[in-house]
Amino acid sequence: MKKSKIAIISMISTCYFFIPLSVSAMNDEEQGAVLKQKSKLVEEDDINRQSQSFLSAEQEGFIGSAHLVKSGSKYHSEKLKKEVDLYICDNNIFNTIFPIVKYTEESSWPSDCVGQIQVTGGDTSASGTLISISYDESNKSITFKCVTALHVFASFDTKNGLSIRHNREFVLGRKEAPSNTNKVYNLGVSSIDKVLIQKEPRDLCIFEGNFKPSSRLFESSKTFYDQFKNNIPKIVESQEKGKIVASMYHYPFGIKSQRNNTGIADLDNKTHSMDSIYGSSGASIFNEKNEIFSIHTAHDAFDKTKIAIVKGMGATEEVPIVSSNLFELFSMKEYSDLIGGVNLYDNSQLTVEFKTKIGKAVENRLLK
Repeated sequence: MKKSKIAIISMISTCYFFIPLSVSAMNDEEQGAVLKQKSKLVEEDDINRQSQSFLSAEQEGFIGSAHLVKSGSKYHSEKLKKEVDLYICDNNIFNTIFPIVKYTEESSWPSDCVGQIQVTGGDTSASGTLISISYDESNKSITFKCVTALHVFASFDTKNGLSIRHNREFVLGRKEAPSNTNKVYNLGVSSIDKVLIQKEPRDLCIFEGNFKPSSRLFESSKTFYDQFKNNIPKIVESQEKGKIVASMYHYPFGIKSQRNNTGIADLDNKTHSMDSIYGSSGASIFNEKNEIFSIHTAHDAFDKTKIAIVKGMGATEEVPIVSSNLFELFSMKEYSDLIGGVNLYDNSQLTVEFKTKIGKAVENRLLK
């Protein structure tokens, strides 16, 4: 029988009092054992951003400077190689720009189907969305398909050529617990075994793997499957025109805490006004019917006279201030193209010519 979400939220809200102070001095494995024994529901500790290399100023950024604090001083930007106006973004400002999505008593669609891509057991990197699941009764296992941006798994530069990123996993529904801002939970973790891309690549991909639901929240894989099978986000059949209201669930700055932003998407120009930053890459963009119609990929032109400094999120980083962001359109047509496409993880399918096409797809997202 499925565990009651009301019971779960009650236990999450109270279980922190039973975690000993010595947990902070333990290693990750030991902490996990104590948390499992004492709370059985608290999934993870420490929502702060993992140590990781930040992308260059030309790749990610905020939208505008409405919530940022202008310092009144100039700053020599290492990324822009010149003096710029300095804006400050601390924890409170960050949480204003990127509103937190917390765990609720009832299932929350589509946010429960959004997760974070990370190096296996390590640094966080990007956002992705569950779009298909299937259950194998013979071995009691779940396989899934998720959509994200191709550049999450592939990068290109003129010196090193095409680089393909392996050793990744997907953490589903990673959100803050309702009554404790230092704790997060997730619905389960999966391997990433296959990355499908189009035969004429764009900055889109579908990744597949075997999903293991949290044993603390679900009694079995079948329990998870029964709860989710009819609640997977739908993909638009065909694209609208003009400007529409849109929303995005994502993991800005690689923080282990889901965020939700809303804004306007211009389908004709493939731009949107929702705030984003490193870690937002690959997030699905939803219309007012909660259908996926596009994937966030990069920012548009940015103001080279301003720079924001993000402080207090586990690191200090330079972030450009931009006017809009870019997306790739994603409908059932693109879905079909991806399913019938090429496996990025199968080197036998990657000719020299095709690798060049992949490189152009991930490089051109910044040149649109």
